[in-house]
Amino acid sequence: MKQKRSTDYLKLLRGGAPALVSSGVVAVVPLTGALFLSTSDYAVWALVSTLSTIFIIFDFGTTSLATKLAAERRLSRKFVAKLAAITAAPPVILGACAVLLWPLYSHLSDITSAPTDRVMWLIVAVSAGTTMRSVGVVFAAISLGRENFGKRTAILLAGALTQATATVASLAIGTGYWSLGIGVVAGGLAQFLIGILCERRGDSFSSEDGIDLSSLLKRFVTVKGLATALGIIATQLDRWALGLVADPSLLATYDISTRLATIPKIALIALAAGLISEGARTARLSEALRMLASSQRMVGLLYIAAGSVTGTIAWIMLQGREPDLLVIGIIAVVSIAQGANVVTISATLLLTGAGHPEFELRYLAPLAVACLVAYGAAIGTGEPLLLIGGWAIAMTVTSIGFIIRAPRFMTGVWPNVHEDRFVPQSEKGSPREVS
Repeated sequence: MKQKRSTDYLKLLRGGAPALVSSGVVAVVPLTGALFLSTSDYAVWALVSTLSTIFIIFDFGTTSLATKLAAERRLSRKFVAKLAAITAAPPVILGACAVLLWPLYSHLSDITSAPTDRVMWLIVAVSAGTTMRSVGVVFAAISLGRENFGKRTAILLAGALTQATATVASLAIGTGYWSLGIGVVAGGLAQFLIGILCERRGDSFSSEDGIDLSSLLKRFVTVKGLATALGIIATQLDRWALGLVADPSLLATYDISTRLATIPKIALIALAAGLISEGARTARLSEALRMLASSQRMVGLLYIAAGSVTGTIAWIMLQGREPDLLVIGIIAVVSIAQGANVVTISATLLLTGAGHPEFELRYLAPLAVACLVAYGAAIGTGEPLLLIGGWAIAMTVTSIGFIIRAPRFMTGVWPNVHEDRFVPQSEKGSPREVS
């Protein structure tokens, strides 16, 4: 058993390490703005940085599906092109919406004096860069499914290191918040080009005959699209809502605390990404439950260790911005909430690999509703701390509820005996209908 567990960890590390480093670099880069920019300019930087995150995570499940099908050797070149087109759409559409809405938001929030047209062009640049990066991430996901770990490393690190270098260099020469757009465009272009070079081929022996990939794609696009939208409400719109009621200093304090608390989470999601391909290959319920318990323990312990470090860094960076007690309180509630949420990663990825991404909605839906209530209450009363506290409670409670129920969800997906994992559960007479 110990040998098997060690093998699991090794495979996760090989598949996740490149994404861990890449995601860590990309997550840290926005924090560099706090070292170079004024409080007003950092407010712009913080908000547009959330847009870059929204654009990249709004992939409609294409990366998860690419990993699943690549692991099963059922990914044709035509289907790869379709996945790339789907994942490229959100940055373009959402970027256009953000450009149109920025003048109104800037007027209502009054948190920055930055020229409206400059910020709008910054959003356009970030949208273009994340469009290219999104396609590159699909190719990296294919490498994970095929266990081409060297190619995965090249794709992810090329984009991350290029973005980091371009951003920091631009900040150093005085480009200001436009450094964000320069870095995102440079990194996105590098990741896109390396991705095409490494993983443009389809599976040689794959055949879509007799396999309803259209139905599977529809399920992933619908469920993951909805899951992403709900997740964005909780993980990205908090800054935009807070910007309507808080001053630039408090917004910066919350943003820095949240970004640092999220770095271990982002890294652990990347590290555990191999659970998608493992979920696709796993045939027995007992094996799935063992992997769930093992990976939950791993991510939980790693978050505690990493979160204590990032929490300390946040406290050091925020000295003098707000009263010490307020800073400590914000860091604490944000870290606890993110720590609870990080443990949901294991079940979510395993179920996604098995072709059932819909279970994630069972905690994301109530989480999004609770967050919207907190945002509305804070905006209505003009009390920013109500938003921060309400958000933290919602994230913690809904995440713990999902963790407790996860084993029950998995019993409806995995059979107790060996069956062909490539046949949809609905066609195998699974022991319980999955809603």
